[in-house]
Amino acid sequence: MDGEPRSPVDPPRAAVRESTYDDAVELLARRPLSEAELRERLDGRAHDPDDVERVVERLRAASYLDDERLALDLILFRSRKGHGPERTSEEIRRRGVGEEAIRRAWEAAARDYDIDPREILRLRVRRHLQKEAQPLDQRQLRRVYNALLRAGFAATDVRSELDPFLDEPGSGHDSRRDDDGE
Repeated sequence: MDGEPRSPVDPPRAAVRESTYDDAVELLARRPLSEAELRERLDGRAHDPDDVERVVERLRAASYLDDERLALDLILFRSRKGHGPERTSEEIRRRGVGEEAIRRAWEAAARDYDIDPREILRLRVRRHLQKEAQPLDQRQLRRVYNALLRAGFAATDVRSELDPFLDEPGSGHDSRRDDDGE
């Protein structure tokens, strides 16, 4: 076969490849994984790296493994929970998905599912401000601002959404002044 004698306990090469494939399918049946996550888990099970690459390619060709689709699913799920694009994209990056796949997934989310991070931010701002006593003071606005940053929205976007509330009488802040009060 491959020129090397096998011991009676060594499985044939095809059986090893099928074992790698079976392990990969078992892992994917539990939860969606990125290519990087699948490789890492199969490597952790001591599969041959060449077999892992062949299995990853086979699963990708069969559309069982698709980083862009995984990114889109996470974007849709996290957006429905009110998470911002920065937090969501960072989570996807940690799962080993590349920047290009993330960018295409955001484009698909906007195009096919009407996901608009600015609209999600507006809804979050309204929800947070409904919880706060009116008129808003600096402490309350800082609390809302920080909560929105933690939710994964860009500071500039949060600031632009909160600016109208900063100029209201009783807010204790005039957004036309810089941070030095000048």
